[in-house]
Amino acid sequence: MLANIHSILLIEDQTLIAQGIAALLPASYSISFARNLLDMEAALECAKFDLALLDMKMKDNHSGVRYMERLQDKCTPVLIVASAINDVELLRCFEMGALGYVCKDDCRQFLQDAILAALAGKAIWTEQEKSRINLFKSGLPEVPKRFLKVLPHLLTNPNFADQTIADQAGLSLRTVKNYISTLLEIYGVADRYQLKNHLDKMGYTPNLLPN
Repeated sequence: MLANIHSILLIEDQTLIAQGIAALLPASYSISFARNLLDMEAALECAKFDLALLDMKMKDNHSGVRYMERLQDKCTPVLIVASAINDVELLRCFEMGALGYVCKDDCRQFLQDAILAALAGKAIWTEQEKSRINLFKSGLPEVPKRFLKVLPHLLTNPNFADQTIADQAGLSLRTVKNYISTLLEIYGVADRYQLKNHLDKMGYTPNLLPN
């Protein structure tokens, strides 16, 4: 009787690294590769995968969280395999059901066991990673969702005039001024430039905002 062959989707944009990771896995796995979001979506349309190994720093300008959202849409279990992951990505992926995180530097030592656990539906988040997630989450201010109409513009360019933001966001000038003033208060910063720097350091981008 043939052994059950597990299908793995390896999402990595550097060919040598992808080949190195694949070489660590048993020959009994069926491995497919995706180098960007389009590759991944095409693969997901053609096949059902038992597990996706997801890098977080891809070169196509889509955040790792965007990849995670698409994998979640297709009900594909995810194990993050990345050199590093910032707090924003860690929290979002954890909340969306990623089964764990393996640093690329530790693949030789931990990847096979992590995959076996993930294929069995077991999460492998360490207590240290959970503590990091909880610490970051506990420090996040409550930001009303209506302010998300303004934040992407400030993160893209804090020099945008209030009227420009109002026109692009479909808001009144007065509303934009009030939103920005409140955001500065919420994050405890003096001006929009400090706000952008603060959010940049936390790992936020115009496409990846607090919620």
